[in-house]
Amino acid sequence: GVIEGIAYRPSTKDVFLGDVHHRCIWRRDPSGSVVQFHAADEAILGVFGLALDEPRQTLWAAVAAVPEMEGYTPEQKGHTGLAEFDLANGELRRVVALAGDGRQNALGDLVVAPDGTVYATDFKAPIIWKLAPGAEEFQKVADAAVFASLQGLALQGSMLVVADHANGLFAVELATGN
Repeated sequence: GVIEGIAYRPSTKDVFLGDVHHRCIWRRDPSGSVVQFHAADEAILGVFGLALDEPRQTLWAAVAAVPEMEGYTPEQKGHTGLAEFDLANGELRRVVALAGDGRQNALGDLVVAPDGTVYATDFKAPIIWKLAPGAEEFQKVADAAVFASLQGLALQGSMLVVADHANGLFAVELATGN
C-alpha cells in the first residue's frame, strides 16, 4: 500500500495506518497482527491522515480521490472529505464530503479539538477547513495566498500550528483565521 496516516491508541496499544492505495485503514494490535480495521466501502477513497477522538470513541480519516488509489476514475477527481469510524467495531458512521469552493480539493491531515471539532488541511487548494461536531458542512478557517501545500497540523490552545511543504510553519489564530 501507500501509507500516509498513522494514529496510536494508548488505551489498547493499537496502531492505525491510513492506506491511500488500498483505500482502507489497517489496525496493528500489540501482538503485531495486522488486519483491515473496517469493511470495504466505496465511499472510502484514498486514506490520508488519521486522528483519534477517544472521548467520542471515533477514528477520523481524511480521504481523497487520487490516481494512486485502487479503482480511481477521472470522474472522482477533486472528491474528498472526512470519514468517521466507530473505534469499538470499525463501523463507518458517515463520510462528510467537502463541497469545496470550485478549486481542486484534497484533505490530507487532521487534528481533533477537545470539543470534537475536526480541523483539516487541504493540500490542493490549499485551505484549512473545520468540521464542527455533528455538522454536515465544512467551514473555512484560513485561505491565504502564502499557503502552497498544507500538511500536518497541531492544536495549541487557540492556535493551529500548520506545516506547509514549501513555506515552513504557520501559526493560525482559530478565532480570526489570521
